[in-house]
Amino acid sequence: MREKINSLDYENLLNTSNVFPINNWNSFQFKHGGSQVKSDRIGTLKDELQHNPSTKKPKGLYAYKKGSELLYIGKGNPIFNRLKSHYRESLIQKKEPKRARRWYNFFSKHSGELTIYWIEVEDESTRRILETALHKQYNPTFNIFEKKS
Repeated sequence: MREKINSLDYENLLNTSNVFPINNWNSFQFKHGGSQVKSDRIGTLKDELQHNPSTKKPKGLYAYKKGSELLYIGKGNPIFNRLKSHYRESLIQKKEPKRARRWYNFFSKHSGELTIYWIEVEDESTRRILETALHKQYNPTFNIFEKKS
């Protein structure tokens, strides 16, 4: 006889993995938005992520928050490369395809002073599992935005 599997307790998984709540992660303020890519802002991203003496290129999870609103949760290997690509894509309005415009469209509505949270997670499988659990627990604004787009 097969037993029904209950839904996962995402909060418990995140607590036991020491990634909950996001506010306990490393963080820094970052001005997101503007009319052109600013290399000094990208340098600030890199400096902030590399201040940790344990690694120069941390792998892990990251999140964007504006005030109390959780905008986005992602994973990166390294984190800096993902943040840099999101930043660049958010400043350039692309004509095709629709998916390429998503960062520009999203951050044109959610620009300004953001807090970027990040935590190191070395293992790719663990990053995937924790990213999924974080999405289920928080339901960031970007998830809602993509469903409407």
